[in-house]
Amino acid sequence: MEQKLVNSCSESNPGPLCLHNMKCRAIVYGIILFCISVTSNCAHQSMQFAGIRVVDTQKQPIPSACVYAESWAETECLGFDFSITDEHGATPLHDTFNLPIATNGYITLAAIAQGKSPTVFFRAGRYGNGVMKELILTDSIPGWPSDIGMLAFPYEHNEQLQKKIIRPENRKLLKMLLEIYRPVMKSDGSILPLAQKKRYKIIQPVLDEYDNLVNDQKME
Repeated sequence: MEQKLVNSCSESNPGPLCLHNMKCRAIVYGIILFCISVTSNCAHQSMQFAGIRVVDTQKQPIPSACVYAESWAETECLGFDFSITDEHGATPLHDTFNLPIATNGYITLAAIAQGKSPTVFFRAGRYGNGVMKELILTDSIPGWPSDIGMLAFPYEHNEQLQKKIIRPENRKLLKMLLEIYRPVMKSDGSILPLAQKKRYKIIQPVLDEYDNLVNDQKME
């Protein structure tokens, strides 16, 4: 009977044993491909971002500044985290940014402080190579800091990150990011560079929803 099953397995007439083997192979191949993908692209771990200093152009420390980090894999934002600088303008030594780090990805940092122009530092770090240790901010200048529009926030294509940003522990960060966008929201996007106006039409409802949540203090 076993011989008959084996002999009946052909491309034109696959037997039950052959179909079973084909299904097993497909499952195994799928697992192998998944493992290769995870191994090569996603090293989900924490990165030590302690000791990043935020300073002004005179190299004076800026306390209570926000250091915001996004983890990227090519054109996809994998996650974000943030830290607030201490009286020495540095992120506390005990702080660890909990980010999914892609082996071929990079870290983008943004520094936000009252009275200073928010600044984005693209590709400020890579997996295994650490990150920039000093972020310099200039005094506020009129106009929209267009680099901010290059960040993944407000995560219009990532529902998971949208849910994360409204958690209570991220409320301070959300308020800071919304304040940066406030002039844009008030102008209905008219002050944006032409290249960013198209995206603003997409993110405007998301920003409005965040703003309502903050104002209503209904963030869970």
